[in-house]
Amino acid sequence: MQVLRKILLFPFALLYGALMRLRRVLYQQGVFTRTKSAVCTVVVGNLRVGGTGKTPHVEYIIQKLRNHYEVAVLSRGYGRKTKGFRWVQATDNALQVGDEPLQYKNKFIDVPVAVDEQRVRGVAQIAQQNPKTDVIVLDDAYQHLALQADLYLLLTEYHRPFYNDLPLPAGNLREFAAEKSRADAIIVTKCPQNLTKKDKQNIIQKINPQKDQVVFFSVFRYGNLIPLNNLPVLGFKDLKNYEQILLITGIENPEPLLLELSKSNAHITHLNFADHHNFSTTELDTIAHTFQSLSGKKIAITTEKDAMRLRDFAAQKDLPLYYQSLHVDFLEPIAVGFDAWFLQKLEKISPLRNV
Repeated sequence: MQVLRKILLFPFALLYGALMRLRRVLYQQGVFTRTKSAVCTVVVGNLRVGGTGKTPHVEYIIQKLRNHYEVAVLSRGYGRKTKGFRWVQATDNALQVGDEPLQYKNKFIDVPVAVDEQRVRGVAQIAQQNPKTDVIVLDDAYQHLALQADLYLLLTEYHRPFYNDLPLPAGNLREFAAEKSRADAIIVTKCPQNLTKKDKQNIIQKINPQKDQVVFFSVFRYGNLIPLNNLPVLGFKDLKNYEQILLITGIENPEPLLLELSKSNAHITHLNFADHHNFSTTELDTIAHTFQSLSGKKIAITTEKDAMRLRDFAAQKDLPLYYQSLHVDFLEPIAVGFDAWFLQKLEKISPLRNV
């Protein structure tokens, strides 16, 4: 059935991909205006619709940059009900600024975070209002061609690489896979820890990078369980004390987290919602009722991104809700390591202010 669906939708995928290609050509030919900022801009994006791990990779980059540069973050603020440029405050809610920008601000309280659906305007506003800014990291702006960024990092998931996919609607790509050519680096995310050098070389061969492109491989590392209310931080080993886990997710691909939590041997009840889902009052009541109906010692767990939309609810219902912290590590490189390559590239664009 899936194969038949792809065959039937393939002509529409070709048309969609061709329109996206034409759009890029029109930008390249100057028919549409591209703007380059005086402030160094770094884009973290993908070709696939969601699920490649942009948020933890943006956090990794913020962590690396903040020791060397005055860094700011710009996001569209997907799912917010507001419009235009807006600085993100830690006290905002996801409906005001979006869940991912709110997550960045809560994790890096000293880093300016802003949202704007028009990235050119957003970059200009950050530069004008915060003139000390050296580098602006743009979350999910690979297709935002009106801005000509200085550095493009393209993410693709190990289990769902762009080279095995098709454009919408037959597949999940926003553009033809060949649009990888705009990237300075391609990062294969969510790799297994035991990925061998031969495995990496096989993937690089399928990606077929250009001479000036580099390929890196990253893995997810799950950390502590962080409470949304006044409860102690838990380690994964502490889950052995629980009989029941209520897992609440509103992300594109919850399977890796579900697999990780299954190692605890607790019974998992999974309430799965759409990516960036804004929970209704009825759905929040269902979550609370489902948790109350579980027998034995129990715990509620969500993702950090979902926690931005559930933290008020957890406080109101006195629900013992935790989010599973997530970190990015880069695997041993084929050639140069990501950190060295990244900082060296930026040094050529914007000299280090602090070492």
